[in-house]
Amino acid sequence: MSTTAADLGHGQTSTTRESTMQDALPQFLRDLAKAEQKHRERCERYDQCDRIYDGKLEPWHLAANSQDEAGEWRSSLHPPYVFEKIQAELAMLLDDKPIASVKPPRGKPELKDKAQAYENKLNEDRREDNYDEKIAGNYLQALQRGVSCVKTSWAYEFAKVRQNILTPVYGQATPARSVEAQDVKVFDRPTITVCDMKDVMWDPAATSPDTITTLFYRTYETKASLKAMQADGLYENVDDVVVGGNGTTDRPGYIDRKDLVEVWERWQHRRDGIQLTVVASRTIVMRDQLSPYVLNGKEIPFSFVAPTPRLFRIDGKSEPELIADIQVALWRNKNARLDQVELVNNNPFFARDSEQDTDAWTWAPGAVNLTNGNPADAVMPWSPNTSIFKPSLDEEQVLKGDMETISGVNPFVSGSETSTIDQKTATAVKAIQSMAQRRILMKKQKFANQERQIGKHQLLLNEQLAPDVVPGYGPNGEPMPLQIQDIIGCTYEVEDADESLNRQERRQEASLMLQTIAGLMALPQFGMIVNAKAILEDFFESYDVDPEAMLVEPPPPAPMGVPGLGGGLASTQPGQGVPLGAVPTTPSGAGAPSSIPFGRPAA
Repeated sequence: MSTTAADLGHGQTSTTRESTMQDALPQFLRDLAKAEQKHRERCERYDQCDRIYDGKLEPWHLAANSQDEAGEWRSSLHPPYVFEKIQAELAMLLDDKPIASVKPPRGKPELKDKAQAYENKLNEDRREDNYDEKIAGNYLQALQRGVSCVKTSWAYEFAKVRQNILTPVYGQATPARSVEAQDVKVFDRPTITVCDMKDVMWDPAATSPDTITTLFYRTYETKASLKAMQADGLYENVDDVVVGGNGTTDRPGYIDRKDLVEVWERWQHRRDGIQLTVVASRTIVMRDQLSPYVLNGKEIPFSFVAPTPRLFRIDGKSEPELIADIQVALWRNKNARLDQVELVNNNPFFARDSEQDTDAWTWAPGAVNLTNGNPADAVMPWSPNTSIFKPSLDEEQVLKGDMETISGVNPFVSGSETSTIDQKTATAVKAIQSMAQRRILMKKQKFANQERQIGKHQLLLNEQLAPDVVPGYGPNGEPMPLQIQDIIGCTYEVEDADESLNRQERRQEASLMLQTIAGLMALPQFGMIVNAKAILEDFFESYDVDPEAMLVEPPPPAPMGVPGLGGGLASTQPGQGVPLGAVPTTPSGAGAPSSIPFGRPAA
């Protein structure tokens, strides 16, 4: 049995309050109806974005292609250009192996080893939770629909495990052995759920995730799973829940869930905390208590992201909405050109007849039409104009260039080439690449902020619900049991430590700075010294290398001479050293040359 989502107290029982709980139903339904008013419009947008992403033809796209004889041969191709652009953008934004980095609280460097241990535990929890696969769906939904939401909750699961049971037997040295299946908790950790935005609603007055006062989240459960959670003390009144007939298939795109129960969660801000109300089939209240989670005061366990935000809106602008018109223009241009090619390859013919009826002419490859005229021209082919092919191809390149410009996935960022961009100078290419890359980095930062919030929620849930002591590993892989009380009251910083476009750009800038300064350090005529150490520190930090381990103090200079020895090197006594660039002298002036300044001939 697995418990997630409302969590519902982590196995804590509560007193049955059927009458009081049912009193909360009218207000719950009023809040739900109010939130649904704007949500219907958003669902229509989500469905439209999904159709654009899938490259589905709308009825008006085929309006010119009637089903008569002339329309049967016309081209109606619809390549998914939007799909290709979003997939390319997804590949640039999504890290191959996202790794969380946990830093100690500010001003407490002594907790560095503890932070490393919690980092190892957090990444281990994510591996068990298939975090990589889940977060990829979050990125795709955000690009495809303009907004995505992730719920962070606590999950635990029991499973039947066969164990050896040893029973002592009187008079025998060897105990009796038997095998029994017992319920064992196989995991007990935080988990994330990528929410379908069609199942997430909020109060209409909210203009940002921070201003949400009431949030609704819908799931679909079986009656058996609800009974199991009631047995754990999480829900009540499950026996009164009726399966089916909950109106969940009234919109296009929804699958038939007649054998499932529609379950709504309402997370609402109250003066004393977050109130969690869970209603099944919009008729039975199964839970009405304070939220079991305490996240940074009064936070709900949901994290939103909008890669292309809109002013004072939680949902942003989706990629399909930005380039849908260009995709339709590409379809029309391509199909018109293919129709023209078909006419060139299969010319229609005109034949002489006593009566001419132009309405009866058939414009199709190989068609025969009857005409009046000279007997020499009784039967003749019609050749369409082929000069329109080049303008059509040129227009297609222009449209694709517009799509790349709007989406930010230009060929130099995605690794391909196109003839629509001037490639004659490296400066032009660098400028185009930099502008597009910065747009991608802006979107990447939005996802990084969301994942940082998810990581903080996971640490807070560990602080609240994990056992007092959990197994962990230190910086070098050594066992280090984690004391949960060590993180209570400490705000650890969580961020994505994996490779990203932002990190790559920082490395390029640091390397360029290092190369530029290296050429200036040999020019003393500027009258100043370049602080090379600061530049090297920034260079090493861009590669996550500790500068203190790489930059060490130089050894002391070797002595210029040895005291007490005549001839040879000069003495190291004060006042007896030889100036730099001078030739050392020998005692008594026995034919020794005078000191010669560097760069000047002897007199």
